[in-house]
Amino acid sequence: MREIAACACADGVVSGQYWNKMMNEKRGTRVGTYLLDLLTEYTASDAYPLHMPGHKRQMRSFGDAFSIDITEIEGFDNLHHAQGILLEAQQRAARLYGADETYFLVNGSTCGVLAAISASVRRGGRILMARNSHKAAFHAALLNDLQVSWLYPEIDLERGMYGSISSRQVRDALRVCGNGQARDCVPGTNTGGQARDCVSAANTDSRDRDRVPGANIDDQNRGCTSATMNLSQADRKVSDRTGETIAEKERIAAVFITSPTYDGVVSDIRSIAREVHEAGAILIVDEAHGAHFAMHPYFPESALSCGADLVVNSLHKTMPSLTQTALLHVKGERANRERLRKYLDIYQSSSPSYVLMAGMDECVRLMESRGGELFDAFVRRLEGLRTHLGNMRMLRLVIGDEPELAAFAYDKSKILISTGRVQTESGRMTGSALAQILRECYHLEVEMAAETYITAIMTVADTQEGFDRLEAALLEIDGRLSGEAALLEIDGRLSGEAALLEIDGRLGREAALLEIDGRRSGEAASREKLRLIGGTETPECVDVLSAPATAMTMTQADDMPREPVLLKDAPGRIAAEFVYLYPPGIPLLVPGERIPEQFPGLLDEYRQAGLQVQGMEDYSARMLRCIVENTGRQLHEAGYAAAMGN
Repeated sequence: MREIAACACADGVVSGQYWNKMMNEKRGTRVGTYLLDLLTEYTASDAYPLHMPGHKRQMRSFGDAFSIDITEIEGFDNLHHAQGILLEAQQRAARLYGADETYFLVNGSTCGVLAAISASVRRGGRILMARNSHKAAFHAALLNDLQVSWLYPEIDLERGMYGSISSRQVRDALRVCGNGQARDCVPGTNTGGQARDCVSAANTDSRDRDRVPGANIDDQNRGCTSATMNLSQADRKVSDRTGETIAEKERIAAVFITSPTYDGVVSDIRSIAREVHEAGAILIVDEAHGAHFAMHPYFPESALSCGADLVVNSLHKTMPSLTQTALLHVKGERANRERLRKYLDIYQSSSPSYVLMAGMDECVRLMESRGGELFDAFVRRLEGLRTHLGNMRMLRLVIGDEPELAAFAYDKSKILISTGRVQTESGRMTGSALAQILRECYHLEVEMAAETYITAIMTVADTQEGFDRLEAALLEIDGRLSGEAALLEIDGRLSGEAALLEIDGRLGREAALLEIDGRRSGEAASREKLRLIGGTETPECVDVLSAPATAMTMTQADDMPREPVLLKDAPGRIAAEFVYLYPPGIPLLVPGERIPEQFPGLLDEYRQAGLQVQGMEDYSARMLRCIVENTGRQLHEAGYAAAMGN
């Protein structure tokens, strides 16, 4: 193991003071502290970012942001009517990525997703969407009153990760929804790579919807369902206000896929694009986490090179660029560029930041001038790290080719460490527990802690020191978990048992440091060590992507009267608000869906595992906003009053 001071502060004064404060004061609750002061204090410490933004605080040559912050003055063009320097900057980005046209996004990938969907599917139309999409895609459906048919990725039950969307799933869903010759679907399964079929979240009466086979939380025998099956032939012939027949609106206008996922799983975009285009639809790919794909052949092919029509890239996620910077690429003639520009004007700020736009242009310039050199070095560091971490015995590096993951391809810049095989006296070790150890003992901040794994994002801007610190920390933790590694004294500072005990004491857990000697077996020693680390009882992965029954569209639900309902009483009611796991922002529940019986328990399990549940108006997650129906209002008023202390 390299002699990296992984368990201690690089600066014993500044960093030590900072971390002591952080142990005593929870983040986000420091009353009276100004944000700039806290940011300055944090960046002066030795905390290393294994998370976005992709510049990793290394692009100091960019200069003082205040000195270059201007508005649309003479000679500096206008993003919403680009004809000069901003048009040239966007054209440079298009050449770098191989797009016909590229737009700068100063409101992040969110506004790109909103604009792409709004431009591709007319109001009231239908979109085929992967259920594991970012919440921005759901918001686009809500704003445009879209009917949504869902695609479900395979699920790796061991790691709790989502796999790829297959071209067969897309083809079958398109045909069922009227974009091709109808044929029977093959029922999907949870694992094993078989095609999982769409469940349509169409605008149907809740009484009919509840009788649709497969449209419930039980995913074991899910089949294909479509709202088109519930429309009478007479209904299909009736024209709506736009002149389109209802049957035409039932046809899917666009397909929305997330590739890579937040975890780095890539779908077969080339095959999917072929199916989508043969069905006469537009393919939109949220490639927010794959802005680096086009920079080096080590990474999967970019969606743009595989035939996607509209692609969104977040520069700030995996490239050296500022937070909120992103790109929207167009290729081919299928996308309506006039509508696209209209919706970009709507969703983007009318005062775009020249600091952010200059940051994007500088990122492009760096890639044009030194991209090959920088990415060659980055790939070498990645390969070295992955090779060494592949030798861990208790913790496991996700390789990407595990059969149960069902990934078509995988982004190796994502370092996912699974804790699934680590058992404690109280249950399985969680990703949150590992993230906490890395944060408090090694001063490494990961991107995300999931139920059974952590995610670290490595980019071309990461330093060798950053790679070394992550490797040293994980190997030391893994060695101690396996019971076969000697304790290391690094620079005379805390390591091994003492470091973990310090965490234990700071967290207030009642655990004593146990003597571990050669008389105890490796398994027994590991159990004793793990008691110090801590772990919560984590149930087998629940298929959070199984579809609740849909009673109405998101837009209809948004317009309905709503009321707060105790979460325990919510099953069977119609949801009036989103519920997300964040990050990455994938909805567990969507407005207009009937709340499954298992839902309250599911939320409780995730919260106990240390995951963030967001979207509910009640931050305590005791109450869930539900649609007011003909019955049930009086039933919940007493419970609500009691919960609110009235």
